[in-house]
Amino acid sequence: MRELKFRAWDKEENGYINLFSKYPMYITFDGKAIKLEDYGCAEYEQDVIIEQFTGLSDKNGKEIFEGDVVKKQTDNPISDGVYEIAWHNPSASFSLKREGGWLAADLTKTEIIGNIHSNPVKE
Repeated sequence: MRELKFRAWDKEENGYINLFSKYPMYITFDGKAIKLEDYGCAEYEQDVIIEQFTGLSDKNGKEIFEGDVVKKQTDNPISDGVYEIAWHNPSASFSLKREGGWLAADLTKTEIIGNIHSNPVKE
């Protein structure tokens, strides 16, 4: 079983935040804002985008998260290029996505070059 990890992109700060900096006991996410409640019942709300760890690493050993932008380069130039890592419901897996469609591939043969917030995938 893979380790479950998440990261959060703060829309206002334009960067990733440490969700657990306040040592929360409960995390609630309604699709837009995250609410953290610590042991003292303090609340912290933030407008964020939650991204899940895929359980895989790129060719350099860096953990791949949903929302990462990766470069794929193999012996097949048709499928090479820049992709976004996204959840693909029909295959129930994280896959490579770009304007032309989806590609199920070995994510370990990719290299993370950014994220969709700082550098969206363009063809």
